[in-house]
Amino acid sequence: MYRFFRQARYSQEDHKVNGYELLLREQIAGNWRVPAEFNTIESALWVELAVAAIQNLAVDAKVAINLDHDQFVDERLLQAMVEIQRQIGKKQLLVEITERANGLLIAGNDIVCAANFLTMNGVRVSLDDVGSGQNQFELVRILLPYATEMKFALQNFAGKRPLARHELYFWRQLADKADKHFVLEGIETPADVTLANRLAIDLRQGYFYSRPQPA
Repeated sequence: MYRFFRQARYSQEDHKVNGYELLLREQIAGNWRVPAEFNTIESALWVELAVAAIQNLAVDAKVAINLDHDQFVDERLLQAMVEIQRQIGKKQLLVEITERANGLLIAGNDIVCAANFLTMNGVRVSLDDVGSGQNQFELVRILLPYATEMKFALQNFAGKRPLARHELYFWRQLADKADKHFVLEGIETPADVTLANRLAIDLRQGYFYSRPQPA
């Protein structure tokens, strides 16, 4: 059994929910976990679950779904994302491309073509986990024309606080120069909030604000 959980992200400036990230989970032995194998999930089920999770949100809600690199270039999933956007009407779907390629070598040009396909069909693209895994500067640079936002994940730098600050400053500046929204996720402690405040980061996500809930 599968279902989406949702985690809110907040605007510090507006003091309200700015959107939601949908996280697909599978029920195994009574517990909800990350699916062991995404490739076996039919595209029609992605559409059914996502539309059901989104339908009760506010009419102007922004909702994000994560795809790893190999999923991001999967034609059936790309078509599913477009179908989700078609069915949810005025609500806006964002597809977040994560830092994971799952052991596969995905060409940058293939990722660019997928991003272009999504944007041409009304789906926005978010560059997730910038500075982590596969989402380094060279790939981010060629995807920037197709993206509306960048997300930096503090949790990917656990135990490396000085490096996290250095990377965060760099990616925040790049987002500003490219005129992209910037989201800081993985905010879990008052120290994380202080860091976000110091950089005047508006859009925030993490356990400090909310935990994933069944959608």
